[in-house]
Amino acid sequence: MKWEEVRALEEELAALRHTGVKRWYGWMEHEPGAADAVEAWRVQVCGLLRARIGPAVESEFNEPRSTDQPAGTPLSLLNQHGHRLDRLGDILTRLFGRGLGHG
Repeated sequence: MKWEEVRALEEELAALRHTGVKRWYGWMEHEPGAADAVEAWRVQVCGLLRARIGPAVESEFNEPRSTDQPAGTPLSLLNQHGHRLDRLGDILTRLFGRGLGHG
């Protein structure tokens, strides 16, 4: 990838992480449609990671942790989203090395 493409990808992923944090807070505050917005966000991030970086990184981001709550409960979905936010931040730091994904 050219430098401009790398920088654009970094900015896009960082913006998506920021949006994901906002979705998480919306869910915590019981905003209408928050669960659907979180799912749309997950699908968007997965598509970008798969297309621009590869399926291994998409899987790293998307797969629930073995310590998550049992599947199908609202708490488990919120927990999984929080872990995905953490993993996306870790991916940003690993790929771009400046910690832009955190904060």
